[in-house]
Amino acid sequence: MSIFPLINSLICAILAIFVLSRNARHPLNLSFSLGLFSLGFIEMANFIALRSILPLFWIRMARVGECLLPANWILFIYAFAKKDRQILTKDKLVISIFYATSLFFMAFSQREFFITPLSDFLFRIERLGYYFYLFLCFSMIFILSKLEGILFSSKGAVRWQIKYAMLGLGSIFASFIFITGQRLLYRTIDLHFIPIHSVIILISLSLIVFASVRRHFLDVDVFVSRYAVYTSLTVIFVGIYFLSLGLMGELARKLGIDLGYLWEIPIIFISVLILSIVLLSDTVKRKVRYFISRHFYKDKYDYRAQWLNFSNRLSNKFTASEICNATLELLSEAMYVKQLSIWLYDEENESLQIASSKGLAKVDFKVEHKDFISSLKNRPFILKESLKKENSKVYEENREFFEKARASLCVPMIVGDNFIGIIAIGPEFSGKGFIQDDFDLLTSIAAQASNALLNVRLSDKLIQIKEQETFHRLSSFIVHDLKNLVYTLSLSLQNARKYFDEPEFKKDLLDTISNSVSKMKVLMAKLSSAPRGLKINLQQIDLNNLINEVVDSTKLNSKDINIKKYFGDIPVIKADKEQLKKVITNLMLNALEANGNRGEIKINTYSRNGWVVFSISDNGPGMDKEFKEKYLFKPFHSTKSKGLGIGLFQCKTIIDAHKGKIEVESEKWKGCTFTVKLPV
Repeated sequence: MSIFPLINSLICAILAIFVLSRNARHPLNLSFSLGLFSLGFIEMANFIALRSILPLFWIRMARVGECLLPANWILFIYAFAKKDRQILTKDKLVISIFYATSLFFMAFSQREFFITPLSDFLFRIERLGYYFYLFLCFSMIFILSKLEGILFSSKGAVRWQIKYAMLGLGSIFASFIFITGQRLLYRTIDLHFIPIHSVIILISLSLIVFASVRRHFLDVDVFVSRYAVYTSLTVIFVGIYFLSLGLMGELARKLGIDLGYLWEIPIIFISVLILSIVLLSDTVKRKVRYFISRHFYKDKYDYRAQWLNFSNRLSNKFTASEICNATLELLSEAMYVKQLSIWLYDEENESLQIASSKGLAKVDFKVEHKDFISSLKNRPFILKESLKKENSKVYEENREFFEKARASLCVPMIVGDNFIGIIAIGPEFSGKGFIQDDFDLLTSIAAQASNALLNVRLSDKLIQIKEQETFHRLSSFIVHDLKNLVYTLSLSLQNARKYFDEPEFKKDLLDTISNSVSKMKVLMAKLSSAPRGLKINLQQIDLNNLINEVVDSTKLNSKDINIKKYFGDIPVIKADKEQLKKVITNLMLNALEANGNRGEIKINTYSRNGWVVFSISDNGPGMDKEFKEKYLFKPFHSTKSKGLGIGLFQCKTIIDAHKGKIEVESEKWKGCTFTVKLPV
């Protein structure tokens, strides 16, 4: 068993290297590695001490690692509990106190008044060493309470990612509380405890390795609420621990079993660890809740409590995404299902698009069958099995939706005549199907969520109207500025009749004209981007030739820019040549700026399903999902620091006037592709 400390030391070293290799400068990764270093240092010193003829030196070196243990793990806990991983000033004070205390004890850890030998395997803890172990015990309890707050503040997928890491770390710190308690009680360090303690640490490290490598627990954002801190259950679990210890000893005595003093330690910790894993299982919690609701209450749900809970959650949600996430969060906690999703109705494209999901793999498609959408608008709910029997054709057309969304039940979200979308509910885990209580809860929640989503939609429209007003007001300002420039030029012209022969006046006149022309160009560029009252002059156009013309006229081809054209065999279209040229120019210039005036731009043309399509792609920084969903094609919103956000707004206005479509595919740091579809 003396090999276990060495194994633990190697695991700590390998895991620390793995974490640092991902991002060595990140505060979270750095603090986690420091914690592993101190633990690995203790285990390596203990391993050498067990094999050394004179173990005193290595026992004292192990105390150095123990001195560093609290401060390093406190640093990790504070970094992990912050959403942005930034440690606040008040937190730095607490961390500084722990580090100062740890360094103080470490400075005297090699002295005689810290520990002294009694025999080869037994060492006496002197006065300063006694104070140190009091500090260590307090530190471990403090860290354990923080870990508990983090664990119980997390929910859903986040808890699934971190729970094994939190249990592993918690077990390590709990084992140190036990060992420290023994040392404070007997004021000795017994080397016989080291292999047993190392077994516990090995099991705990296995959980941490699993959480780090497979579940990437360091990548999640966790916010510890005050409620979680105030209602900490650490003290209760310490009480349960001592109660378990007493019951186990009494049971062994009655059965006449001699477990041996050393073997009590791993048995207790393994039992508590297994119990914790079971209690943290979402499946176990759901089954317990289901059993209690079914056998002890008249109704399956406490509707009043759920309504108040949902109202409270919606009170600080102001976007469609936040409302959808809050809705699914409540339903996943209240109902006995694992898969849920919300699909919002897009009036322009007459399709349902996924807005939020829980328990599903990535779903990226639209529900566009009008018969299915029409049936959703006219029924209070749709069960998959009922739809199979009643209208197998509609079911087969939408089989992909039911399979990928795991939808057993669809609940429409309707406010008056406004169809907002649907909530897709997965199968109930009990296998007994849905009952009236489920329908009542879903109807209530869907109605409340629909009202909130409609308010967001109306608010967005109001904001767009105000932005349009501001946009047109900007046009008026530009005209006013142009008027002032015209007046300046007119005044210069009048003076020229009198002073034109004077050399100095000629110089001033040229400067005035040059400045005015520069300003007018800027203003006219802004003004031309205000497509108000757009009129389309349709004519026969060869799109491939028009793109070549734009590329040649703007002189984009250069040594630094590689434009690749993949032209298909496309039919002639009817379009406004000048307006369409503006769209192509805008998209080309955007791609050029995104690439930093260098790199590669791809242009594709082809025909498909009655559309002539062209796309322009760059390999620039792209745009994030939030910008695409909220601000794309809206004036005054741009990813460029000096952009007005008018160019793409102009493009969409022109394409809409042609009864076409403009779409974008982009991810942050993965480039951008704009696709324009024009009717043949």
